[in-house]
Amino acid sequence: MRQQLPHVAGLVFMLCFTSFATVMALGGGPGATTIELAIYQALRFDFDLQTGAILAVWQMFLCGTLALVIQKWAKPVVTESSLKHNSGVPLPAALDSAAAKRWDATWIALVALLTLPPLLVVVIRGLNPHGLSVLAESELWQAILSSMKVSITATFLAMTLAVALLLASRFWRYHGLGGRADRMELIGSIILVTPGLVISTGLFLLLRPVADVFGMAFWLVALVNALMALPYLIKILSQPLFQVAQQYTPLCASLGIKGLNRLKVVEWSLVRKPLAQGIALTMVLSIGDLGAIALFGSQDFRTLPLYLYQLMGSYQLGASSTVALLLMLLSLGTYWLIERIMTRKTAC
Repeated sequence: MRQQLPHVAGLVFMLCFTSFATVMALGGGPGATTIELAIYQALRFDFDLQTGAILAVWQMFLCGTLALVIQKWAKPVVTESSLKHNSGVPLPAALDSAAAKRWDATWIALVALLTLPPLLVVVIRGLNPHGLSVLAESELWQAILSSMKVSITATFLAMTLAVALLLASRFWRYHGLGGRADRMELIGSIILVTPGLVISTGLFLLLRPVADVFGMAFWLVALVNALMALPYLIKILSQPLFQVAQQYTPLCASLGIKGLNRLKVVEWSLVRKPLAQGIALTMVLSIGDLGAIALFGSQDFRTLPLYLYQLMGSYQLGASSTVALLLMLLSLGTYWLIERIMTRKTAC
């Protein structure tokens, strides 16, 4: 916990600090405009490239300062635990008492009261007779198809980058080069200090003089989504991959197991669950992203979140409620399906 709490606190702060979709969906306004929303307005509406670039640099400076402070506080802890779980060990009496259960139930109830009502409203309002007519619209299914294409491409790119970075950092960490390994993982995690709209702004300014930015929208949106998911994949996969190296590298070396054989015989069964979680999380983040597509999207290319935002902007409340329900079901269904397929036990 000492190692992870500063990272978690910093992540929550930066997600709130760089909030874009929530402020944009609720209208924003002078008193509630975040830096990312100001960047979007400068580029998309005012076409003020200089102001957009200055705001992007300011955003990177603030988030980068916070990331450096977190990196200094969060000292890595040497892991000596095995992958075996101590199942069957009884809980201490204090943790299994009636008071402890009431305490847990209270917090679970508070969290449920915070999260469930909005989801229930989405379900109730989404099942309306007027909004159901949107299911016959070709624009809806085109947006769903675009969302799935972007999410699959972004997941492939993110997993490729994450595995490449983690294999290198694991090798160095196993051979006592922890500082070099930390710097390697920091390369991937540094994306947290550059929010999605800032990366999109950089790509927009870089490619606009030499290429049709909106013609490359699909690949740019997929790339931005992949980079935004990279820090989460590193956090999910870093510890399991290193634990596998700690426990099984000497055995694999003595038996001559390496390359794809090591992946199939040893590593796959041990990292399959965190890998499924990482893939599912990446796809859901990409399906629900509004930052990059808001800048590069158009009438010819839009994902489901952008389609939903456009319906809300034109005050088509019935249709937007139905699309919101579809977006929620698509995200939950994708997450459940990927975890179910990748973590199910196959017969030996």
